Amino acid sequence: MINIVKQTSLGGLLRYLAFKNSINLKALNFTNKSRSKKTILLGSGTYAASILMPALSKNNLLPLLIVSKSDSTSSKLSKAWGLPNPGASIDGFMNSDISDVEAIVIATPNNTHPDFIEFALKKDLYTYCEKPVAIDLDGIKKLYKLVDKYPNSEKVMIGFNRRFAPAINKILTLDCILRREGPLEITYRVNFGKRINNSMTDKLSGGGRLIGAGCHYVDLVCYIVKKEIKHLYAQSGMDENTYSVLIKFVDNSIATLVF
Repeated sequence: MINIVKQTSLGGLLRYLAFKNSINLKALNFTNKSRSKKTILLGSGTYAASILMPALSKNNLLPLLIVSKSDSTSSKLSKAWGLPNPGASIDGFMNSDISDVEAIVIATPNNTHPDFIEFALKKDLYTYCEKPVAIDLDGIKKLYKLVDKYPNSEKVMIGFNRRFAPAINKILTLDCILRREGPLEITYRVNFGKRINNSMTDKLSGGGRLIGAGCHYVDLVCYIVKKEIKHLYAQSGMDENTYSVLIKFVDNSIATLVF
């Protein structure tokens, strides 16, 4: 809850609490008119409800429809945000007519991302998909084939949000980054806290913390160095809760990730 408070607005927090506790905001005359008629949100979990919905609202892009595995859950989130349409189940949505939709936000469990990206590419939709793009080699292979098959794959954006953090924006303006002539040396230590049982730590649906969260920081160091990886070496402790990664880039930059 503390992380949610830090990352969202007061209005977003109130709507999230209303969603989680089934509070009827109509009684408070707490409505929302900043809607998009051409955006769909897939998923109504904690991140979608507490972070993505406030962000979409801030940019006047609240979805036309919220879709989740359970239409009752998506309907609760729709009501919390004062949307005119009730939520829908994924099964019903996949067989419906979405000819007027232009964009889709994918915030479903990680193991479903390749299938929903394929759906979006077939429908030629602008797509924002939460990380990771896949949790296993089969998913990655499928996505490689989709990139070759669909030239509109450039419409897909993966939600690696660490690169947009204020601290990173400041780092990227430093002379040692902007005007560097030699390789970089980066050490990134992540204190991710104790392991908790949730959808991300479930290896079948979320891929576990190494894949579900560690990908953020690998993306970040690659974004800073802006070179291709040449070698990567990693070791874990007793399990994936503690691991170290050494990355060497083609320009001889090195990055050490301690998780």
